[in-house]
Amino acid sequence: MLSKFLSLPHWDNATNDGEQDFYLLLKNADKQFIDEIHDIYFGLSFEYTYKGQKKRLGNVMGQYVSDNQLNYLFKIQAELGIPISATFNDLNIPREFHLDREVSKQFISYIGGLYKRGLRSITISNKHLVKSGILQRNFPELRIKNTVNHRVDNAQSVLDHIYLGYDTILLDRNLNRNITELKKIKNLVDTYNHQVQPEKTVYTSLLVTESCMADCPFKREHDDYGDVTYFDTLSFLSCDNWRKNPVVANLPRAGLDTFFTDWQDFNTLMSLVDIIKFSGRNNGTSFSVKPNQKDEIKKMSWAFPDLGELKYNTLVFSKDKPRFFNSFKEARANNCPYPSFLVPSWVLSELSSNSSLKYINGVVESSIYRDVSKFKDLSETLFNCRSQCYACHKCEKVYGVSEFQSLIQL
Repeated sequence: MLSKFLSLPHWDNATNDGEQDFYLLLKNADKQFIDEIHDIYFGLSFEYTYKGQKKRLGNVMGQYVSDNQLNYLFKIQAELGIPISATFNDLNIPREFHLDREVSKQFISYIGGLYKRGLRSITISNKHLVKSGILQRNFPELRIKNTVNHRVDNAQSVLDHIYLGYDTILLDRNLNRNITELKKIKNLVDTYNHQVQPEKTVYTSLLVTESCMADCPFKREHDDYGDVTYFDTLSFLSCDNWRKNPVVANLPRAGLDTFFTDWQDFNTLMSLVDIIKFSGRNNGTSFSVKPNQKDEIKKMSWAFPDLGELKYNTLVFSKDKPRFFNSFKEARANNCPYPSFLVPSWVLSELSSNSSLKYINGVVESSIYRDVSKFKDLSETLFNCRSQCYACHKCEKVYGVSEFQSLIQL
């Protein structure tokens, strides 16, 4: 486990009024919080003209930082020492990237400008470009990530992507339910790093928050849609049917977020991967952070909500009484009773002049069955269930929900 093990999303869709908020919230954060951050990733778009048509290589979220946000990201890297990481994860690679040398030169020139400013990490979905070695030759200090959309879900695929030229392997989220394969990947990567001793140590990264069903049959079309307006249009045919279902949405099988009952579960996962990645580039701020506030300081920290009301046979975390910590290390040292049953969102807290913390926003609601022994048994099952829900139904049994075969049938 790396000491800096958190890959956090930048709020790419923040409004113009909130473009400096992300920077200020981090600048105000405790050193403990900063010291656990591996990098902050953000979306960029390379725009160019080809045969008279305006085109671009971007990312599937349809979110891109503004020029002003990019300036603040470089300030975060320079002032706080947190590496920043650009994302180009569109799977629909324009053909001219492979066939037109001039387009490739333009892209290399574009990345070169960012490299001169200090960019040293990039997510790139173009496997042919990575395999060509042109990025490595031009930018020798650049760490190159594949994208979670490549669906790297087994040890052989990890090794294949290493030999393609990737040195940070973003694993498929299905591995949150396949610890046996995670162990194989851990052994393989450790062996590779020891025997080959590459110039850049290979790291693995696992996405731990993104509430999508396992092997969602809509995923590729959703990604190709390439715009957050998907949730205002086509989602009524897909995930609205379980995400907005007040009973089913509580079930672990409704998504692939990590599922912990105690710190032992958390430690088990972190012994097998180097980095845990959070989703959230679609998040934004609905408040203003002033650079020189005296009465209060808004900062980033972690919140672990207390247990609250009983709902749908589960105890739902209360949003009114969270416990705040400046780091995962601090939470464990203080024996925080639950590391969150979904890995906690990194959240905004407010430190007032009397040094009392209060909750502002951002905590992920989660739930715990009142019979903790059954809940622990469920977490152990989920670690290795491979999301074969039709043959299991333990989630429904623990939560007291009628069995069903597929989320799609809802």
